[in-house]
Amino acid sequence: MPAGSRQEGAAVVDAKGREGGLGHPLRVMLDTNIFDELAADPVALRRLRSEEVAGRLETQIVYVQPEQLEHMPDPSKRARTLAIARLAREVPTTDRTGVGPGGGRVGFDAFVGPAEQAPLQDVLSGPMGQHAPDGTIAAYAIKHADVLVTNDKQMRKRVERAAATLTVFTWEQFREWLVGPR
Repeated sequence: MPAGSRQEGAAVVDAKGREGGLGHPLRVMLDTNIFDELAADPVALRRLRSEEVAGRLETQIVYVQPEQLEHMPDPSKRARTLAIARLAREVPTTDRTGVGPGGGRVGFDAFVGPAEQAPLQDVLSGPMGQHAPDGTIAAYAIKHADVLVTNDKQMRKRVERAAATLTVFTWEQFREWLVGPR
């Protein structure tokens, strides 16, 4: 199992070995591409929900994600992924960044302090910034989460550079951490 793996009943430990002292459930931001994975994996979904009910884990989403899921062309897949996403906690929207109402770009100087702005500039600029929802998800993960789960290689690289304290997992890494190897 990867570093930070856990077994039933064990303390929550993230991939960087942080345990217990968080003072809150482990906050896990799920990228939009992870909802397909959860919908296709009932074992992982049950375990995720069990960890949430036990208060050891909190899944998070950003306000742009339900809208992204609404645009899925397959109605059955859309319904399944939206049902899962609606169970996650939406992080507060008073400090929106990246995309504003109507889809316009919004500055984030009120969102973070000056020391945090440089790393976020990297996350929100370039190709990721051109796909503003990804930049928004990444920025919110940096600000609000302990773990980001994404299959987006570019997002993983940029977030890892911008936030040394945030653990970034692929779906397979997260699934193995959550329920063990297949």
